[in-house]
Amino acid sequence: MNHLVAYVPVLHEGYAKLFKKHGGTIYLVGPEFVSEEFPRLIRDLRQLSVSDMVRAVQGLEIFEHVEVLTKEVMEKLQKEKATIIMPDEEISHELASKYFSDCPVTYENVFLRWDKPITLRETVVAPDCVISTKELDKKFMQIAKNEAQKSADWWRQIGSVAVSEGKVLYTGHIKYLPTDYNLFAAGNPRDNFDAGEHSEIYTSLHSEASIVAQAARDGVSLKGAEVYATTFPCANCARLLAEAGVVKVYYKDGYSMLDAEDIFKAYKIEVVLVQES
Repeated sequence: MNHLVAYVPVLHEGYAKLFKKHGGTIYLVGPEFVSEEFPRLIRDLRQLSVSDMVRAVQGLEIFEHVEVLTKEVMEKLQKEKATIIMPDEEISHELASKYFSDCPVTYENVFLRWDKPITLRETVVAPDCVISTKELDKKFMQIAKNEAQKSADWWRQIGSVAVSEGKVLYTGHIKYLPTDYNLFAAGNPRDNFDAGEHSEIYTSLHSEASIVAQAARDGVSLKGAEVYATTFPCANCARLLAEAGVVKVYYKDGYSMLDAEDIFKAYKIEVVLVQES
């Protein structure tokens, strides 16, 4: 029997789809874990209490049983080596690594996605752009694509990978701080604009910026590194990559935004379009 374990601060269609797919029993992560393991989450006054969420989930009439996840329940599931299903989110991975080490765990994406093929109008390639069909470049771009799917952003899922001497240094995706749940509670100002409009207005941490920040945190230099991004970087991220010493940028989708392209040219950063077919 599968057991669905989830931290659900707010309800949205992504969670509803996950609930309908599995049904049966759900354990909602309780306050004792949130306060001890993730104190940053309790400072968000917009989230529902776990007791209110239990009633809300029960009201959907999807599950036979809805219960708060406590340490006692956690120990019981661990002892039974129960099959666990969790949303593919940071809190799930941390809980699983610490408390479900003996249980088979499956992660499923609960983030909402915009189905409009926005990339169809964003494939303009600069005349002097280098095009690569090398398997190694495709491999690193696939890692970036996998990373992009971790993003909570419903409009754009972008991932990046920093590589040096053929080894992955860091991966990053669009994220919201202090947690991705802020996106669902407060909304996204980007929702008011179409793709390409007012690209300077956003509240997320871009994937390229995340890579630069991680390297700075660890005291690792990105000088001479190469970056693979699923979408051509915005101007702000181009500035960060240039100042960090990145020498080559690979991208899969998107168009060369003039500001970003000019920055790369000024810093003699080579831009490569990775074509997968």
